Amino acid sequence: MELESQGRGAANGRCSKASRWFGCAPWLARRYCWNDGRRLHCVRSAEIEQTEPRAILQQILASKAPLQVSPLAEVTYALSVLQACPPFTGQPENDSANQQVARAEWTATYGCLAYVEGVFLQEAGQHQQAMHSFARACPHLARVISSVPRTSLDEAARRFCMVCLIYSGQLEEALQLAEESAAFYCSPTILRLVGEVSNLIGLRLPPQEHTTKSTSAFGRACSAFQAAEQMRPGHPQAYVSWALAHSMLHDLAGAYKVAEQAICKCPGFWVHAMQRPSHFVPGLLSSPWHEAESFAWAQELEAEWQRIKSELEGLDGGTAAWPEVRGHDRNLAQGTGIWREFPLLGLGASEASARKRCPRTCAILQSIEAVSDHHKHFPHEETALFSRLTPGTHLRPHCGPTNTHLTCHLGITIPDGCKIRVGHEWRNWEEGKCIVFDDSFEHEVRHDGNRTRIVLLIRFWHPDVLPQRRAEIIASKDKERKAKTWTLLH
Repeated sequence: MELESQGRGAANGRCSKASRWFGCAPWLARRYCWNDGRRLHCVRSAEIEQTEPRAILQQILASKAPLQVSPLAEVTYALSVLQACPPFTGQPENDSANQQVARAEWTATYGCLAYVEGVFLQEAGQHQQAMHSFARACPHLARVISSVPRTSLDEAARRFCMVCLIYSGQLEEALQLAEESAAFYCSPTILRLVGEVSNLIGLRLPPQEHTTKSTSAFGRACSAFQAAEQMRPGHPQAYVSWALAHSMLHDLAGAYKVAEQAICKCPGFWVHAMQRPSHFVPGLLSSPWHEAESFAWAQELEAEWQRIKSELEGLDGGTAAWPEVRGHDRNLAQGTGIWREFPLLGLGASEASARKRCPRTCAILQSIEAVSDHHKHFPHEETALFSRLTPGTHLRPHCGPTNTHLTCHLGITIPDGCKIRVGHEWRNWEEGKCIVFDDSFEHEVRHDGNRTRIVLLIRFWHPDVLPQRRAEIIASKDKERKAKTWTLLH
């Protein structure tokens, strides 16, 4: 009692914080305030040791919207309690019926709390610790799912286990679990997970398997997202994945319809049906095309294009120096041609080698503040490269990941029959001329010529993104990409 009295006086300022997320459990809010997430150094009954962690978890799972205040300290406390006081001893095969239930409930509570801890560690930017929590959660969740009878946490354990399997790259296993779980519990979150893992499977298929298997994967994703939307509409990131699935099926009308729903139900998330990035910052000028004359450095590039071309022609033309594009972008060509690149700044670039082989090109790029600062903030993304397309290539319509940068192409080798569409408008490249566009708008490329097309591709900060806002925007983008709080909702 003496310890509790000392704690009460210091905790009054924390009480309102705890009450906001514990809601109808005032005793739990009081315990959080008095202890600040740490266990009291007093004698506690075995019953309290087991019921408090379950109550903490149930309060989190009962929330109807993402929690506004992180319960990370309380979740970590609950895990320590469970770990210290398991309600069983001996081997599972020797358990009585009651002990089997107690073991299953403990395992479910521990696995779910470990997953929740991972989610809020991610929210706090502690990504390595979060991955450790997910790894700790996964085996417990897997045991819960296979247990008979099912525990009261079976539906939540299935949701959380799906995400852990996705993180570990076990996509087929995650899909199998997702479809099985959807048959038992037709919740919007489980349906969303069916859609998300189906998209990932479709995107990771090699180009030669992009006919029947990808159609099946993206079709399944569309059906799952539509069913989830009917149950609980208005989740912004679900619209991103849903629209992507339609576009991968060549169903642009379906993608536009999804985007219109997002614009209607999530004001400010998107503003145009043809601009569908996964990360969107409101307030920036939204225009598919920008005039190159607005950027003084573009005129310098045009004045130097012959020298840039000369440096390009001196490069080794072999496949080692010009790798094919990576990831999802590789599938955009659908086997119609080959899309290769020679990195200059960013992912895949040997910058010392690039500076040695293309000194003037690299010097110009580094002198452009919006380009060099983009490279500084996104060292693992492609900021500048030479892009090479073989004749016959058609890059299917797609949207870039963010509206915070623009893209410039300087035409180097441009045969007849090459064109690019951004939004509704088609344009042609010209040798020695720059074009500037916003690749967060839907765009596609057609190369109907008979020679290789090469452009210098440059990504740079959108001019409406002020330098003092860049760090904040990067943090926001990273948080959105990794956010998993939506998986806590039923």
